[in-house]
Amino acid sequence: MRANRAWLSPSFMVLNRPLENGSTIGFQIHVENVGREPATNGVYTFNYFLAPYITEGNGPDVFQENTTCRGLKPVPHSGITIYPGTVKFWIPYSFEDKKMIADILERKGSLVIEGCIAFLTFGQRHTSEFRFFLRDTLGPSCWAAKEGITTPQGVMQCWNFNGMLRGSGSD
Repeated sequence: MRANRAWLSPSFMVLNRPLENGSTIGFQIHVENVGREPATNGVYTFNYFLAPYITEGNGPDVFQENTTCRGLKPVPHSGITIYPGTVKFWIPYSFEDKKMIADILERKGSLVIEGCIAFLTFGQRHTSEFRFFLRDTLGPSCWAAKEGITTPQGVMQCWNFNGMLRGSGSD
């Protein structure tokens, strides 16, 4: 039965648009059900905070345990359903914090986003927790900018979410 149940994998996260002073931070997390049964009655929560700026090559996995799954319970007859297979499921979220955005842009801190998805499969509660951090490196979240990192494509603003080992897992 364990091999047949739903297994949710929060595989990656992307920014919705470039970071700008005073703007809202919006992102989406991509979730896949790599199991064989639907994950039903799903609910989720996010927590975000600034950590000291994480430079490239610096190990970011020094944070405490991800506690966002504690007390998070699937809601019978409501919530989200994520089907197995090739279905692509995105969970959007946004928040506004002008000081945090300024600190991120000035590289005073790195944004860390952690969360949890709780769901039912075969009538049992299961969870998938995740943790990502935002860093200004080349990747899919690059936009043309007036100032920023100079790349072969020109001046770019590049902020990408990176997965973290500590704080990610499933039961």
